[in-house]
Amino acid sequence: MSENKAAYLVAVNTPLELKSAPYPEPEDDQVIVKNHAVALNPVDCAQQKLGTYFPWLKFPAILGSDVSGQVVALGSGITKFKIGDRVAGSTMGSFQEYVPVKEYSCAKIPDNISYEKAATLPLCLSVAVKALFHPEYLALDLPAPGTESNGKVILIWGGSTSVGCSIVQLAKAAGFEVIATASPRNFDYLKKLGASQVFDYNSTSIKQELLAAVQGKTLVQLSL
Repeated sequence: MSENKAAYLVAVNTPLELKSAPYPEPEDDQVIVKNHAVALNPVDCAQQKLGTYFPWLKFPAILGSDVSGQVVALGSGITKFKIGDRVAGSTMGSFQEYVPVKEYSCAKIPDNISYEKAATLPLCLSVAVKALFHPEYLALDLPAPGTESNGKVILIWGGSTSVGCSIVQLAKAAGFEVIATASPRNFDYLKKLGASQVFDYNSTSIKQELLAAVQGKTLVQLSL
């Protein structure tokens, strides 16, 4: 059996400590991922500084929520993946070498995307998906192959953030015209992602510009 190591937070506002950790066995609906890269998210820093302000946090804790690596073991019910697949996924306690991840929380990494880049995707994508499609939020129709324009527009304030970039692409795929705000250096990038128009959120006339852009159109939501 392989050895496992994890970066533990043993007390509030202390450095992480690298220690041995139990090697995980997959449940029926889980894969075991050997991490090649993980992402550090703002919530990880907040948990380190504030500790049990987060009620689910118990010391010693393994932080992290994004994984990126290779599948090394399969639960008995796994059908989407095989040993050796490059995957990224979302699960709690990702700051360890070997991590169990639910099959539905994993996706294969395209060959042209590095492990490091793939590690940045799970949290951003999950936040974007929840904001757009979850019944408690906008509850928009999910994108599907061949989805055509629905004639509606969605406005993304701060479209060049990590979550914003995900929302731009998902909303475009779901049939919406996407209008975004960003700093001018990101205008071309957001248009490549699918935004039809991009405006400078520091402009003194931003309100008037946005009102003119959506004039006569069905505006679904202002996403912040």
